[in-house]
Amino acid sequence: MADSDSSERSDKNTDVAKKMNSLRGEVTALREKLNEINVLKESWFSKKEEVASEINKLRGEVHSISSRIEEFRKKRDEGIKQRREIRKKIIEGIQKAKALRKETESVMKKKRISESPVKLKSKLEKLEMRIETEAVSFDAEKKIMEEIKHIKKALKEAGEFSKIFEEMDKQRDEIEKLKSESDGLQEKIDAWSKEIRKSREEINEIFGKVDSLKKKRDEYHQKFMQFKTEFNSLNESIKERLQALGESRKAINKLQQTKRRRREEQLEKQLKNKEAVVEDKIKKGGKLTTEDLLVFQKMSMKDDSKTVNKESETAKKEKKKEGKEKGIKGTKAKKDEGKTEENN
Repeated sequence: MADSDSSERSDKNTDVAKKMNSLRGEVTALREKLNEINVLKESWFSKKEEVASEINKLRGEVHSISSRIEEFRKKRDEGIKQRREIRKKIIEGIQKAKALRKETESVMKKKRISESPVKLKSKLEKLEMRIETEAVSFDAEKKIMEEIKHIKKALKEAGEFSKIFEEMDKQRDEIEKLKSESDGLQEKIDAWSKEIRKSREEINEIFGKVDSLKKKRDEYHQKFMQFKTEFNSLNESIKERLQALGESRKAINKLQQTKRRRREEQLEKQLKNKEAVVEDKIKKGGKLTTEDLLVFQKMSMKDDSKTVNKESETAKKEKKKEGKEKGIKGTKAKKDEGKTEENN
């Protein structure tokens, strides 16, 4: 029966050991696979982060360009505002010039002056230059002198409203200056508008790149999640096998403890049998063998151990008893002291 139990335990031990070896092999294979998957997982994660970094960089560029657009827009709007003010002044100047011209025409009509003092002065200068520099006949010179006389008379009559002509000339110069300023502003406005359009095109181009990179980032993220899921699954499989391995190890330890306990019980039984034989030989005065002497030595050691344990227990009991007696005496002494104080 004992041999049958021993054989059964041995078979069980073998089965558990085989299962443990199988589990260890599976754990090793799964860990190798886990490391491979982890490398791929981290690789796709790094790629995704690189693309995300590029996207953030491009977004920073968009922010910078947007700030630049805002600066150009402010300048353009301010330029448009200034140009409107200038155009308003030009219109006012033109209206004032028209009023002066109308007033001048009215005066010239009354004075029967057909030309402005400016034109008259120009004609006078040309005629005087001709007399001084050209060789003309007596009749031609006489005719020129008559014309000069007529122009001088006209200029004298026009002198009454020369201030009006001066104001007209001044107004004309102011209008030309304002027009020149307006044209200069328009050139700047056009340049700023061009920069705004150019910057918007840059932003649109960047947005195109960002959209493309987003698709790539999402693709890399899907790959990363795929390998992460596989990594987690393998990790769980390893945990399950390690748990099973731990349970198998506990089973092996339990079997070994059972085997060791039974072996100790068997040896104890054998020793008791031998002790009985040795005691019998001692009683009968028989000769003890070397093996008998070893058994006798173990018997003595066992008795000494029992005696020590017994003495130890006795000492503990006596110590406990002494402690109780001291406590009783202390309590009694305190009571006596209390009575003495009362009597005093």
